[in-house]
Amino acid sequence: MPPLENESPAQPASFPADLRSFTNPWFLRGGHLQTLYGYYRRDRVAAPPADPLVVDLGDGDRLLVHVSTPEIWKQGDPCVLLLHGLTGSNKSSHVVRVASELFQRGWRVGRVDLRGAGDGFALARKLYHVGRSRDILHAAQAFLANSGESPLAVVGFSLGGNIALKLALEAGGPALPQLMAVAAVCPPVDPLACVRRVCSGRFRIYDRVFYKDLRNDWHKRRQLFPDLPQIELPKRGTLRLFDDMVTAPLNGYASSEEYYSENATAHRLVDMPIPALIVASADDPVVTIDPLAELARTQKHPTHLHLELTAGGGHLGYFGRTKSPLSWAEQRVVDWLVCRL
Repeated sequence: MPPLENESPAQPASFPADLRSFTNPWFLRGGHLQTLYGYYRRDRVAAPPADPLVVDLGDGDRLLVHVSTPEIWKQGDPCVLLLHGLTGSNKSSHVVRVASELFQRGWRVGRVDLRGAGDGFALARKLYHVGRSRDILHAAQAFLANSGESPLAVVGFSLGGNIALKLALEAGGPALPQLMAVAAVCPPVDPLACVRRVCSGRFRIYDRVFYKDLRNDWHKRRQLFPDLPQIELPKRGTLRLFDDMVTAPLNGYASSEEYYSENATAHRLVDMPIPALIVASADDPVVTIDPLAELARTQKHPTHLHLELTAGGGHLGYFGRTKSPLSWAEQRVVDWLVCRL
């Protein structure tokens, strides 16, 4: 991803002034620099040792969960599933850092390769998308099979954040009674607004990167599964085009607009049934904060839904001057989970 001009988009008019608990340091000012630094940053945090758990999704596809169980962990101790974002995997740096931190604190950790992603690429004909919460329900049930009454948290980053929130909204009660908390960092709770954002103007660079990676992934998947629809994607396109041509029809949606509408969580957050934390930034160049800022302004959400809306941080950035390998947002998620489970 090439560097971009330093820029700090204006804060929305409804941005709540009392929730600005992170600001960009002078050497990483602007959402673009935070985003790019997070994308390129390489640290020495290693993923904890893990065993593969193959999960049957009930439709012929499977996904992979990388399960790390500390020696001190016992049934009844907390568990967490970590979900990556678009074009990511279980090896995404933010996933690995949080996994390592919680593992060291004695949590049983599952790093999920969403359907058809990462090391589970060849296990699925279909693709993950912004609303595949049922896949995570299957993954959670398999992950908890031998955990007794252990409480479960689900943490999602970017696209995975919306999946985590959607899971919490749908899977309460008998379906997943052990789900006690959910956290999302930079979630696209209004997918249509986010796609419009990255497909226009100065943010198009992100759109081009996403489209290139998704197009390459689709071509590899067609080679592996020749019976897939013979969809020929143009060399140059947009995320919206990919969703129109591949994501929507492959998953039974009439159009990308229907796909985005059906999987949005912004308007449903007022019904969040369990404790939830959402961290998002006003200068995120990929995901718009507007729906969350409006929710914070109106105060119509339940008190157990915590909105950490910051002036800075970019998209999955949140880096400053600290000795911790964790970003500010990652540390916030870890601290919040440890206080609750």
